[in-house]
Amino acid sequence: MSLVEAMIFLGLFSIGVLTTLQWLQSVYQRTNMIHKNSSIDNAMTEVAIAFGTDDKYCNYILSSWPGNPNPDPHITLNTAAVDGVDIGKIDFHDENGNVLGNVLTTGNPFNLKQNDLVVKSMRLKPIASTGPQKIIAKIEFAFQRGTGVTSSETKRWMPIAATVDPVTNYVTNCSIAGDSLMTLRYRQCEIESDGFEHYEVNTDTCVLNSNVKWYRDPSDPAKIRCPAGTRPAVSVYDFSPELKACNSKGSGGVTLKSRTYQSGRIDNSPSEINFVPSFDRVTGACSFAYVAQVNPSNFVPEIKCVGAP
Repeated sequence: MSLVEAMIFLGLFSIGVLTTLQWLQSVYQRTNMIHKNSSIDNAMTEVAIAFGTDDKYCNYILSSWPGNPNPDPHITLNTAAVDGVDIGKIDFHDENGNVLGNVLTTGNPFNLKQNDLVVKSMRLKPIASTGPQKIIAKIEFAFQRGTGVTSSETKRWMPIAATVDPVTNYVTNCSIAGDSLMTLRYRQCEIESDGFEHYEVNTDTCVLNSNVKWYRDPSDPAKIRCPAGTRPAVSVYDFSPELKACNSKGSGGVTLKSRTYQSGRIDNSPSEINFVPSFDRVTGACSFAYVAQVNPSNFVPEIKCVGAP
Protein backbone atom coordinates (compact mmCIF):
# COMPACT_ATOMS: atom_id res chain seq x y z
CA MET A 1 0.00 0.00 0.00
CA SER A 2 1.43 3.36 -1.01
CA LEU A 3 1.57 6.35 1.35
CA VAL A 4 -1.24 8.08 -0.53
CA GLU A 5 -3.45 4.98 -0.30
CA ALA A 6 -2.70 4.68 3.40
CA MET A 7 -3.61 8.32 4.02
CA ILE A 8 -6.87 7.92 2.07
CA PHE A 9 -7.66 4.76 4.03
CA LEU A 10 -6.96 6.47 7.36
CA GLY A 11 -9.10 9.46 6.35
CA LEU A 12 -12.05 7.27 5.40
CA PHE A 13 -11.58 5.18 8.54
CA SER A 14 -11.53 8.32 10.71
CA ILE A 15 -14.73 9.59 9.10
CA GLY A 16 -16.38 6.22 9.74
CA VAL A 17 -15.27 6.20 13.39
CA LEU A 18 -16.45 9.79 13.88
CA THR A 19 -19.84 9.01 12.31
CA THR A 20 -20.20 5.93 14.52
CA LEU A 21 -19.30 7.89 17.66
CA GLN A 22 -21.82 10.60 16.78
CA TRP A 23 -24.50 7.96 16.22
CA LEU A 24 -23.68 6.25 19.52
CA GLN A 25 -23.82 9.60 21.31
CA SER A 26 -27.22 10.29 19.77
CA VAL A 27 -28.47 6.85 20.84
CA TYR A 28 -27.13 7.41 24.35
CA GLN A 29 -28.83 10.81 24.62
CA ARG A 30 -32.16 9.40 23.45
CA THR A 31 -31.88 6.42 25.80
CA ASN A 32 -30.92 8.70 28.68
CA MET A 33 -33.93 10.93 27.97
CA ILE A 34 -36.25 7.91 27.96
CA HIS A 35 -34.81 6.73 31.29
CA LYS A 36 -35.31 10.19 32.82
CA ASN A 37 -38.90 10.39 31.58
CA SER A 38 -39.52 6.96 33.09
CA SER A 39 -38.00 8.15 36.37
CA ILE A 40 -40.31 11.18 36.40
CA ASP A 41 -43.34 8.98 35.70
CA ASN A 42 -42.28 6.64 38.52
CA ALA A 43 -41.92 9.61 40.86
CA MET A 44 -45.43 10.80 40.00
CA THR A 45 -46.75 7.29 40.69
CA GLU A 46 -45.18 7.43 44.14
CA VAL A 47 -46.76 10.86 44.70
CA ALA A 48 -50.18 9.40 43.86
CA ILE A 49 -49.55 6.54 46.31
CA ALA A 50 -48.52 9.03 49.01
CA PHE A 51 -51.82 10.90 48.63
CA GLY A 52 -53.62 7.57 48.74
CA THR A 53 -57.32 6.89 48.38
CA ASP A 54 -58.40 8.66 51.56
CA ASP A 55 -58.58 12.40 52.25
CA LYS A 56 -56.54 12.01 55.43
CA TYR A 57 -53.33 11.39 53.47
CA CYS A 58 -53.79 14.61 51.52
CA ASN A 59 -54.49 16.39 54.82
CA TYR A 60 -51.30 15.01 56.37
CA ILE A 61 -49.33 16.54 53.47
CA LEU A 62 -51.08 19.86 52.80
CA SER A 63 -53.59 20.76 55.52
CA SER A 64 -53.24 22.86 58.66
CA TRP A 65 -55.38 21.50 61.48
CA PRO A 66 -54.78 20.85 65.20
CA GLY A 67 -53.06 17.56 65.77
CA ASN A 68 -51.66 17.15 62.27
CA PRO A 69 -48.45 15.15 62.86
CA ASN A 70 -46.82 16.71 59.79
CA PRO A 71 -46.85 19.25 61.71
CA ASP A 72 -49.05 22.04 60.30
CA PRO A 73 -47.50 22.93 56.92
CA HIS A 74 -49.30 26.33 56.80
CA ILE A 75 -49.86 26.13 53.06
CA THR A 76 -52.07 28.93 51.77
CA LEU A 77 -54.36 28.84 48.76
CA ASN A 78 -55.99 31.91 47.28
CA THR A 79 -57.54 32.31 43.81
CA ALA A 80 -56.05 35.82 43.62
CA ALA A 81 -52.52 34.40 44.01
CA VAL A 82 -52.33 32.62 40.66
CA ASP A 83 -48.66 31.64 41.08
CA GLY A 84 -49.57 29.62 44.15
CA VAL A 85 -47.28 28.64 46.99
CA ASP A 86 -44.25 26.37 47.36
CA ILE A 87 -44.53 22.89 48.83
CA GLY A 88 -41.23 21.94 50.41
CA LYS A 89 -41.67 18.16 50.52
CA ILE A 90 -44.08 15.28 50.11
CA ASP A 91 -43.79 12.34 52.52
CA PHE A 92 -45.32 8.90 52.89
CA HIS A 93 -47.58 8.61 55.97
CA ASP A 94 -49.14 5.66 57.71
CA GLU A 95 -52.76 5.46 58.86
CA ASN A 96 -51.99 7.62 61.90
CA GLY A 97 -50.02 10.25 60.02
CA ASN A 98 -46.54 9.09 61.05
CA VAL A 99 -43.92 9.75 58.39
CA LEU A 100 -42.64 6.53 56.81
CA GLY A 101 -40.31 8.12 54.28
CA ASN A 102 -39.81 10.93 51.81
CA VAL A 103 -41.14 10.94 48.25
CA LEU A 104 -39.97 14.30 46.88
CA THR A 105 -38.12 17.27 48.33
CA THR A 106 -37.63 20.56 46.50
CA GLY A 107 -34.04 21.03 45.37
CA ASN A 108 -33.09 17.36 45.80
CA PRO A 109 -32.65 14.56 43.25
CA PHE A 110 -35.32 11.89 43.55
CA ASN A 111 -33.34 9.15 41.85
CA LEU A 112 -29.95 8.36 43.35
CA LYS A 113 -28.80 6.90 40.03
CA GLN A 114 -29.53 10.18 38.26
CA ASN A 115 -28.22 13.03 40.40
CA ASP A 116 -28.73 15.45 37.50
CA LEU A 117 -32.50 14.93 37.71
CA VAL A 118 -33.84 17.06 40.57
CA VAL A 119 -37.14 18.43 41.84
CA LYS A 120 -36.89 22.09 40.84
CA SER A 121 -40.16 23.14 42.44
CA MET A 122 -43.53 21.95 43.71
CA ARG A 123 -46.27 24.59 43.78
CA LEU A 124 -49.90 24.45 44.79
CA LYS A 125 -51.72 26.69 42.29
CA PRO A 126 -55.41 27.67 42.28
CA ILE A 127 -57.52 26.97 39.20
CA ALA A 128 -61.02 28.10 40.18
CA SER A 129 -63.35 28.60 43.12
CA THR A 130 -66.30 26.21 43.27
CA GLY A 131 -67.93 27.78 46.33
CA PRO A 132 -67.20 29.62 49.59
CA GLN A 133 -63.71 28.53 50.62
CA LYS A 134 -63.84 25.69 48.06
CA ILE A 135 -61.02 25.75 45.49
CA ILE A 136 -60.00 23.44 42.67
CA ALA A 137 -56.20 23.58 42.48
CA LYS A 138 -53.26 21.67 41.11
CA ILE A 139 -49.84 20.75 42.40
CA GLU A 140 -47.42 21.66 39.62
CA PHE A 141 -44.19 19.66 39.68
CA ALA A 142 -41.15 21.01 37.80
CA PHE A 143 -38.29 18.55 37.23
CA GLN A 144 -34.92 19.84 36.03
CA ARG A 145 -32.64 17.73 33.87
CA GLY A 146 -28.94 18.54 33.83
CA THR A 147 -27.23 21.76 34.87
CA GLY A 148 -26.07 25.00 33.31
CA VAL A 149 -26.83 25.84 29.70
CA THR A 150 -27.74 22.23 28.90
CA SER A 151 -30.46 22.01 31.53
CA SER A 152 -34.11 21.49 30.60
CA GLU A 153 -37.36 21.39 32.51
CA THR A 154 -40.28 18.96 32.52
CA LYS A 155 -43.59 19.63 34.25
CA ARG A 156 -46.30 17.37 35.64
CA TRP A 157 -49.36 18.20 37.72
CA MET A 158 -51.96 16.65 40.01
CA PRO A 159 -55.49 18.03 40.59
CA ILE A 160 -56.49 18.86 44.17
CA ALA A 161 -59.85 19.79 45.69
CA ALA A 162 -59.29 21.98 48.78
CA THR A 163 -61.16 23.79 51.53
CA VAL A 164 -59.42 26.88 52.92
CA ASP A 165 -59.74 28.87 56.12
CA PRO A 166 -61.57 32.15 55.36
CA VAL A 167 -59.20 34.17 57.56
CA THR A 168 -55.74 32.67 57.01
CA ASN A 169 -56.33 30.98 53.61
CA TYR A 170 -54.60 27.90 55.02
CA VAL A 171 -55.68 24.60 53.48
CA THR A 172 -57.88 22.94 56.10
CA ASN A 173 -59.04 19.92 54.13
CA CYS A 174 -58.08 18.43 50.77
CA SER A 175 -58.37 15.44 48.50
CA ILE A 176 -57.19 14.33 45.09
CA ALA A 177 -59.70 15.88 42.71
CA GLY A 178 -59.65 12.86 40.40
CA ASP A 179 -61.18 12.97 36.94
CA SER A 180 -63.50 15.83 37.67
CA LEU A 181 -65.12 17.72 34.81
CA MET A 182 -62.45 20.40 35.11
CA THR A 183 -59.66 17.85 34.94
CA LEU A 184 -61.16 16.31 31.83
CA ARG A 185 -61.45 19.73 30.19
CA TYR A 186 -57.83 20.47 31.03
CA ARG A 187 -56.76 17.21 29.44
CA GLN A 188 -58.92 17.80 26.39
CA CYS A 189 -57.38 21.24 25.85
CA GLU A 190 -53.86 19.89 26.30
CA ILE A 191 -54.37 16.95 23.95
CA GLU A 192 -56.10 18.89 21.18
CA SER A 193 -53.42 21.61 21.23
CA ASP A 194 -50.43 19.26 21.63
CA GLY A 195 -49.79 20.77 25.06
CA PHE A 196 -49.76 24.44 24.02
CA GLU A 197 -53.18 25.35 25.49
CA HIS A 198 -54.97 24.94 28.81
CA TYR A 199 -58.51 25.17 30.05
CA GLU A 200 -59.59 28.62 31.28
CA VAL A 201 -62.44 28.21 33.73
CA ASN A 202 -63.54 31.86 33.63
CA THR A 203 -64.25 31.75 29.88
CA ASP A 204 -64.89 28.00 29.62
CA THR A 205 -62.54 27.82 26.64
CA CYS A 206 -59.12 26.51 25.68
CA VAL A 207 -56.57 29.34 25.66
CA LEU A 208 -52.88 29.57 24.83
CA ASN A 209 -50.41 28.99 27.64
CA SER A 210 -48.64 32.11 28.90
CA ASN A 211 -45.42 31.20 27.04
CA VAL A 212 -47.20 30.60 23.72
CA LYS A 213 -48.05 33.49 21.38
CA TRP A 214 -49.03 34.16 17.78
CA TYR A 215 -46.42 36.36 16.09
CA ARG A 216 -47.18 38.38 12.94
CA ASP A 217 -44.85 39.82 10.30
CA PRO A 218 -46.31 42.06 7.58
CA SER A 219 -42.98 42.36 5.73
CA ASP A 220 -43.27 39.08 3.83
CA PRO A 221 -46.72 37.61 3.08
CA ALA A 222 -45.17 34.36 1.83
CA LYS A 223 -43.08 33.28 4.81
CA ILE A 224 -42.65 33.80 8.56
CA ARG A 225 -40.39 32.44 11.30
CA CYS A 226 -40.53 32.64 15.07
CA PRO A 227 -38.48 35.49 16.60
CA ALA A 228 -35.14 34.81 18.25
CA GLY A 229 -35.43 33.03 21.57
CA THR A 230 -38.59 31.18 20.61
CA ARG A 231 -39.47 28.07 18.62
CA PRO A 232 -42.53 26.99 16.63
CA ALA A 233 -45.31 25.57 18.80
CA VAL A 234 -45.34 22.32 16.87
CA SER A 235 -45.64 18.83 18.30
CA VAL A 236 -43.04 16.24 17.36
CA TYR A 237 -45.91 13.76 16.95
CA ASP A 238 -48.03 15.86 14.58
CA PHE A 239 -46.78 15.59 11.01
CA SER A 240 -49.22 18.14 9.57
CA PRO A 241 -48.74 21.08 11.96
CA GLU A 242 -49.46 23.77 9.39
CA LEU A 243 -53.14 23.63 10.32
CA LYS A 244 -52.30 24.57 13.91
CA ALA A 245 -49.13 26.68 13.74
CA CYS A 246 -49.37 28.58 10.45
CA ASN A 247 -52.03 31.13 9.58
CA SER A 248 -52.48 34.21 7.41
CA LYS A 249 -54.99 36.95 8.13
CA GLY A 250 -56.12 39.57 5.70
CA SER A 251 -58.80 40.89 3.43
CA GLY A 252 -59.72 40.76 -0.22
CA GLY A 253 -60.21 37.02 -0.32
CA VAL A 254 -62.53 35.00 -2.45
CA THR A 255 -66.16 34.95 -1.32
CA LEU A 256 -67.85 31.62 -1.92
CA LYS A 257 -71.44 30.55 -1.68
CA SER A 258 -72.31 28.29 1.23
CA ARG A 259 -71.52 24.68 0.54
CA THR A 260 -73.32 21.73 2.12
CA TYR A 261 -71.21 18.62 2.57
CA GLN A 262 -72.43 15.04 2.63
CA SER A 263 -72.10 15.01 6.42
CA GLY A 264 -74.59 17.88 6.61
CA ARG A 265 -71.97 20.49 7.57
CA ILE A 266 -72.42 23.90 5.96
CA ASP A 267 -69.32 25.97 5.30
CA ASN A 268 -68.61 29.17 3.38
CA SER A 269 -65.29 30.08 4.97
CA PRO A 270 -63.14 31.91 2.39
CA SER A 271 -60.01 31.05 4.37
CA GLU A 272 -60.24 27.50 3.04
CA ILE A 273 -59.10 28.61 -0.39
CA ASN A 274 -57.34 31.91 0.26
CA PHE A 275 -54.01 30.26 0.97
CA VAL A 276 -52.36 26.91 1.51
CA PRO A 277 -49.96 26.84 4.48
CA SER A 278 -46.97 24.56 4.89
CA PHE A 279 -44.42 24.14 7.67
CA ASP A 280 -40.75 23.32 7.12
CA ARG A 281 -39.38 21.38 10.11
CA VAL A 282 -35.78 21.98 9.01
CA THR A 283 -35.96 25.78 8.86
CA GLY A 284 -38.87 26.18 11.30
CA ALA A 285 -40.69 28.48 8.90
CA CYS A 286 -44.29 28.74 7.73
CA SER A 287 -44.78 29.30 4.02
CA PHE A 288 -47.97 30.38 2.28
CA ALA A 289 -49.11 29.80 -1.29
CA TYR A 290 -52.03 32.08 -2.22
CA VAL A 291 -54.64 31.37 -4.85
CA ALA A 292 -54.70 33.44 -8.02
CA GLN A 293 -57.72 35.49 -6.98
CA VAL A 294 -56.05 36.66 -3.78
CA ASN A 295 -53.59 39.51 -3.48
CA PRO A 296 -50.87 38.29 -1.05
CA SER A 297 -50.04 41.88 -0.07
CA ASN A 298 -53.44 42.06 1.65
CA PHE A 299 -52.48 39.27 4.04
CA VAL A 300 -50.21 39.16 7.10
CA PRO A 301 -48.78 35.74 7.96
CA GLU A 302 -48.52 34.59 11.55
CA ILE A 303 -46.90 31.68 13.33
CA LYS A 304 -47.56 30.21 16.76
CA CYS A 305 -44.37 30.20 18.86
CA VAL A 306 -43.40 29.06 22.34
CA GLY A 307 -40.85 30.82 24.57
CA ALA A 308 -40.03 34.38 25.54
CA PRO A 309 -38.12 36.37 22.88
